[in-house]
Amino acid sequence: MKRLKHRSAQSGASDHAGRKGARPLRSVLASLCAVAMSLGMASASVAAFADDRQPAATADPQAATASAGNVDAPQHTKRISKNDDGTYTLSMDVTGKSDESTEQQVVPLDIALVLDVSGSMNELSGKLVYNEVELLSMNPISTYYVEKDGSYQAVRCSAISWGRCTTWQDQDSAGQKYTVTYNWIGGPSASVSPDVQFYKSKQSEETRLDALKDAVTYFLDQVEDQNQRINDPGKKVQVALIKYAGKNSDKIGNDTYNEDGYNYNYSQTVHSLAWTPEDLQKEQAAVNSLKAGGATRADFGLQHAVKQLNSGRPGAQKLTVFYSDGSPTSSDGFEAKIANNAIKAAAQLKNDHSQVISIGAMPGADPSGTDNANKFMNYVSSNYPKAQSMSEPHDRVEGTYYYAVSARTDLQTIFKEIISIVTSGTAYQDVTMTDTLSDYVEFSKPNAQNFDAELVIRDKDGKKVDPSEVGLTDYTIAQPGSKTISISFPQGYVLKDGYTYSLEYKIVPSAKAYEEYAANVNAGKNGYGDTKGDDDTGASSARQSGFRSNERATIDYTPRVDGEQQGPVEGTEYPHPVIQVDTTQFARLSIDKAWIATNPEQDKVTVDVTCMDTDGKCTGYSDIDISKSSNWTSTVLIPKAAADRTYTVTERPVDGFHTHYTKPITIPANTAGEYSSTVTNYPAAISFNLNQIRVGKTVQGTDTDQDFTFTLSPVTAEGVTNADGTPFTDATLTLGDRFANGTQVTGTFADTSIKLATPQLGADAMYTFNVRENAPSPSAGWAADMDAVTVTVTVHVPTEGDTIPTGVTYRYGVNDTDDTESNKDLAAFTNHWIAVSQLPFTGEQGATPLAWLAVAGGLGALAVLSAVGISAWRRRHML
Repeated sequence: MKRLKHRSAQSGASDHAGRKGARPLRSVLASLCAVAMSLGMASASVAAFADDRQPAATADPQAATASAGNVDAPQHTKRISKNDDGTYTLSMDVTGKSDESTEQQVVPLDIALVLDVSGSMNELSGKLVYNEVELLSMNPISTYYVEKDGSYQAVRCSAISWGRCTTWQDQDSAGQKYTVTYNWIGGPSASVSPDVQFYKSKQSEETRLDALKDAVTYFLDQVEDQNQRINDPGKKVQVALIKYAGKNSDKIGNDTYNEDGYNYNYSQTVHSLAWTPEDLQKEQAAVNSLKAGGATRADFGLQHAVKQLNSGRPGAQKLTVFYSDGSPTSSDGFEAKIANNAIKAAAQLKNDHSQVISIGAMPGADPSGTDNANKFMNYVSSNYPKAQSMSEPHDRVEGTYYYAVSARTDLQTIFKEIISIVTSGTAYQDVTMTDTLSDYVEFSKPNAQNFDAELVIRDKDGKKVDPSEVGLTDYTIAQPGSKTISISFPQGYVLKDGYTYSLEYKIVPSAKAYEEYAANVNAGKNGYGDTKGDDDTGASSARQSGFRSNERATIDYTPRVDGEQQGPVEGTEYPHPVIQVDTTQFARLSIDKAWIATNPEQDKVTVDVTCMDTDGKCTGYSDIDISKSSNWTSTVLIPKAAADRTYTVTERPVDGFHTHYTKPITIPANTAGEYSSTVTNYPAAISFNLNQIRVGKTVQGTDTDQDFTFTLSPVTAEGVTNADGTPFTDATLTLGDRFANGTQVTGTFADTSIKLATPQLGADAMYTFNVRENAPSPSAGWAADMDAVTVTVTVHVPTEGDTIPTGVTYRYGVNDTDDTESNKDLAAFTNHWIAVSQLPFTGEQGATPLAWLAVAGGLGALAVLSAVGISAWRRRHML
C-alpha cells in the first residue's frame, strides 16, 4: 500500500497526558522498555554486524551510560550472608543480559501477529493530520498547533490588535508566547518571533485497517532488514501472520465466506512462521490485501497463535502481538464465552513462555478502564500472567503489556517501538570484577590461594551450574593486593542471559572493626556510627547498621549493541554491604561508681580507661560517662586480643573530692568474660565543729565569780583551715559561771566549724591542738594552772558508708595532776587560791614580804614571827 505523505500526529508527554485512552509517547517508550526487560527482548536480538543502526531507544537516555552508547550497565550487586562459623560470605555478582550464545549468535525469536479484521476495522482510525498554515490566514478564534519535542501542541490567541492576533500562546507548556508582527507596506506580510511554523489539524480519512496495514508493513520491513544482519539462518527472526473475524478455518490463507449476502473473513493463519525475504514480502502483500468484514472472534485468533508458536523452533523466544478494535463477540456486543476462550488461549501462550502484548483500538480503549472490553484486553496480555477467565484474572504483575491506540497515539508509533525492541540486542563482554576490602574486614583465609575465592554460576532458577554449561572454560581469579580480589572473563566472552556469575569468598570483621565498635559504644554512640548497608545487599546488610565490607568494588565491561562492540566502561561501582561484629568476642568491664558520706550534686562523672600490654600499643577508651540515671554504673566493651592487657580506670577530677580506685584489671590474651572496677569518691575535707572539744575548770581554796579564759591552738597546721579556707590559728573559750570551791565547771569551744583534710580511703588522719589557760585576771591570790593539754582529732575514711567519723582524745603532761580517769574526755585545769597564812616572806610570786603582809591584814603579824618561822614560810610552795 502507499505510504502516507502528510504529517501524522505523534503523541507526546506534555499535550495529551490526561486524555482518556491516550498514552504519551514517553510513557509508551518507558512501558515498552519495561516490556523489553521482562521479555529479554533487548537481548533477544542480534549479534548482527550492523553498519549504521543505532541502539534501541531508552525511556530515560540520561540514566544510561553515556560512554556505552546509552546502554545501561548489566545488573550487578554485592550481597553478604552470615555463616554458622562466625564468618561472612561476600558475593560479588553480575547477571547476564543477553540471549547471545558463546558463538555470538542470537537466540531465535518467533513472533505471532494476531490482527483484528472485523467489519468495524473500516471505521476511521481517528488519526489527526497537520497541515501548514500561513500567518496571514490564521483566524484569532481558531486553535492552531506548533511542533515541539516530537509532538503537536495547541496555541491560542492571547492578544488582538485591529482584528489580527498579535500573540499566540502555548496552552500546554508553561505558556510559551509567539509574537506576530504585521507589515502592510509594499503588500501584506507577517513574521513571528520566535520563528515557528503553525499547523491546523484535521481528522485523517484513514481507516483503522489502513492504519494497521501501514504499521504491520513497517514492522515486517524492519524484521527483514534485521534478518539481513544475522548470519545463521536458524537464528533469524520469524513472523507468523494471523487474522481473526468470523468462522474458524485451519486452512492457511486469506479466505472469506459469504453469508446473507455479505463477505466475512475467516479466522485463520494467513502465513505460517517464516523468515526468508521472499516469505516476509509475501506476508506484506497479504497484509495489504486484507479487507474488513466479520465479527470479532478473538478466541480463534489466539488459538491459531498457540498452534503457530508451538510449532516454532525449540528454545526460541516467543512474542504474541494481539490487536483488537472491539469486544470479543460472534456477532455484536461483548460475549463472555468468547472472551474466556480467548483468555485461556492466551494462558497457553504465557505458559509456553510467550509474552503477550495487547493493543486496543476500540472507542474508549484505556488500560485503566474497568469495563469488560478493557478488562479483557488486560487479562489477555501479560499484565495478568495467570489469568484463566474474566472471573479468574488472578494478580496483576509489574510492567505494561496493554496499550491503547487513539488519535494522539497512533498504531505505527507503537509498532515502531515494538520493532526497536525486537530487532536490537545488548550483550556484555570482557567483564572484570574487582573488590578491595575495607579496613573493617579481612579475608577469613588470608594465606590461601586467591583467599579461597571461587566462581559460582547460577541459572535463572538459582540452580548452580558448571562454568562449562555457559561456555566458560577459562577465567582468571587474582589477588592484586593483600586486601583485593578480582575475576576476569576471557576477552570476547559474553555473559549468558539471566545467569548470575558470583565471585564468592569468606570474610571476618577485622581488629579495627572490633576496636571502633567498642570505642563508639563506650562513648555512648551507635557502635557502627551512621553507616548502613545499601539496598539489596542481603538481609543482614540492607539498611542495617554495620561497617562497610569493601573500600571500593567495581565492574568493568564492554557492551555490544546489535552485534557491534561499543567502548569499554570502567569503574562502575558496586553497592556497599555492611558487616557486624560478634558481640560475644568482647570482654565486659563494669565500672561502678561509689560515693562515701555525700550525695553528689553532679549527675555524672567521666572516666578514661587506659591500656597497657607488652608492646605498650593497645587502645584505651576516653570520655566514658557514668551517670546517676544509669545507677552510677557503666560497662566498657573490650575486644579480645592476642596479648595480655592491663586496663586502668582514671576519673576526671571532681572538685572537692578525693578518688580511690580498685587495682587495675588484667585481661588475659584471647579472653572475654566479665570484669569489674570501682571508682570511689569521698570529700577532700570534712567539717569539724570545735564544740566537740571540752574544757573543765576547777578552783581550789575559795568560791569565785571570776572568769577564766582558754586558748585552742593548732599544733598540726597543715590540712586545718577555717570554714572559708583561710588558715586556722586559734580559738578562745571563756568559762564565767560561778565557781564553787572544788567543783568542776565544763564548757566547749564555740559552735564553729573548721575544715580537716581527709586521708586516703581506709586510713586515719590525726590533727593535734593544744589547750592552755590564759593567765587569770586579776591574778592576785591565784596559783594558775599553766599546763598544756594536747587534743588530738582523728579523721577516719571508711571503705564505704554514709559518714566519715571523727574522734577526739586528750593527753596530759607527765606531772599534770589533772590527768585523772574522770578528766579523760576533756581538757581539765585547776587553779588554787592562796591563804595569808601560806604567804612566803619574800620573793614568791614576784612580791616582797611587806606586800604579802599588807595583803593579809597589816604589819602587826610581822612582830610575832620568829626567824625560824620566817625561814619555814620561805620554803613553802603554792600548789
